[in-house]
Amino acid sequence: MSLIVILSAHFPCSDQQLGYQSAKSVSTGKTMVVIKPLIVVVICLMLSGCSFLSQLFIQNRSKTKSIFVTVTYQIPAAEFAVKADHMEYVQRICNPKQYRDEEPKKSLKITHRSDSTMSFFIPPSSTAKIESTANMAYVSHIRHISYAGKHIPIRDFIDAAKKHRFDYVYRID
Repeated sequence: MSLIVILSAHFPCSDQQLGYQSAKSVSTGKTMVVIKPLIVVVICLMLSGCSFLSQLFIQNRSKTKSIFVTVTYQIPAAEFAVKADHMEYVQRICNPKQYRDEEPKKSLKITHRSDSTMSFFIPPSSTAKIESTANMAYVSHIRHISYAGKHIPIRDFIDAAKKHRFDYVYRID
């Protein structure tokens, strides 16, 4: 021991460099091995869970007739006018995953547009995407949706729709 003390005076180094480990440094090392991966997992979960894509679909399940739909917005006209370019449909009844995989999609033809409404026909046996936003923001964008003389507030519309993970599909028979 006296040799180590003499050498350490001339050659300063730590106990770990000499191969000695105290009980405290061993337990701290084990703790760090457990904590580092945990910190990484927590950070990844925080960053990945921030937002999700949610889409709103309407299915016209009628075999023969088109359905006239009017969407009434509560956002400025300039904002919802851009949404018209993204309103599409496929000529079959499908779930949201199948819809995303389906090509080609056809644009819905807007027949009427005002400061707060857009109207269009959904062809027979079709699935139409009406909205696509992060975190269901369309609930605050849309006031109500109307078809066949029914005016349905967006909350009731969502409640009546079938949920597919983050997406909602409203069926019109």
